[in-house]
Amino acid sequence: MALPLLARADLAKMSLDGTWDFSFARGVELPAAKVDFVATDKIVVPGCFDMMPKWYAQRGLAHYRRTFTLEKPVLNAFLKVKGFGLQAKFFLDGKEVATSRLAYSTL
Repeated sequence: MALPLLARADLAKMSLDGTWDFSFARGVELPAAKVDFVATDKIVVPGCFDMMPKWYAQRGLAHYRRTFTLEKPVLNAFLKVKGFGLQAKFFLDGKEVATSRLAYSTL
């Protein structure tokens, strides 16, 4: 069955801006990223954790987590990320769905 082409205006959007669970591990690299991390803080997204006093100029692995529910099931979905640091892994429902090593990129 062919799917109909949709104009951008017809696509449902959900903003994930807001307060996220957060944890920072100094000196740890991306391969250690895991979905079941213990959140030690809350952080506002969009934002830049290493510009905040607690983590200023720190380098390591930052874990972010946000829980959300879609209004209705969808066949296809897209995640648009307007920017991240050096590298990123993305998980959805406990499964890795994307990895990027393109520093300071959008996805």
